[in-house]
Parts: sequence; C-alpha cells; structure tokens
Amino acid sequence: MVPQESDTDAAALRAALHDPDADVRRRAARALDHLPLDNATVAALVDLIRVERIPKVRGAAVHVLACEGCKTEVCPLEFDVVGLLIELLRDDPSAEVRRQTIDGLRVANHEPRVQEAIRAALNDPSRKVRGKALYLLPRDERRVRGLP
Repeated sequence: MVPQESDTDAAALRAALHDPDADVRRRAARALDHLPLDNATVAALVDLIRVERIPKVRGAAVHVLACEGCKTEVCPLEFDVVGLLIELLRDDPSAEVRRQTIDGLRVANHEPRVQEAIRAALNDPSRKVRGKALYLLPRDERRVRGLP
C-alpha cells in the first residue's frame, strides 16, 4: 500500500514534535490539527504533553486532541483522550492549558467523570478556568448558581 500524502505529512509533523526549538514543536502540533487524528498522532501528542515544559506547546497539543470542530474526519482512537483531558484539567500547572481542556471536555460533557472534573474545576485557582467550568454544568445546576 502506498502512503497517502497526509500520512507522510503527519509523520513529518510527528517527528517535528521532538525538535529542540519550542516554536517548531508548537507549530508542528498546530499543523497536525489540520490532518485526520489517528492513533500514531494521538500517541505522539500525549508523549509531548507528558514531557513538555512550555505551556504554549502543551496547549497546542491539547488543542489538537480536544478540538473536534477542527477535524474533518472522526477516527476511532485507542487512547482515552477524555481521561487525559481530565488529568490535565486537574494537574497541569498552566491555567491556560487547564482552561483549554474544558473546551475538549465539552464533547463528553454527559459522562459522569467529566461532570465530576468540571465540578472540581469550580475550585480552580484561576478565575478563567472556574468561569469556563461553570458553563459546562447542567442547566439546572447553573440556574441554582444564578447563571443563564
């Protein structure tokens, strides 16, 4: 089977996730957002998130995993992306990365573990994270808190 151009592009971009230059890593992650999300790409992004020290690079990788609206195709994945996003929401040192994970959790908002993570995020030190988390609460719970 001959590799398709997008497969070759994805492989090159996954390799760039290991570049010593943080800007190259960030741009490679952002470029992967425009290709179908496959298991090899998810694994590379998860590895990057786990070792990356620069929040903007981690944020770019989170966006690729979390942004369903950017994907032209939905691919079945072997990795628990929702579980990773919950972990990042709970533990990432960057408030901006934590805030970004909430967008990704929106697609799985019906899952009890997501609702539990969102409720825990209401105690986040960052006002932006807390504010974004409020809008993923069920409508009746938002009303109790005085929100639309």
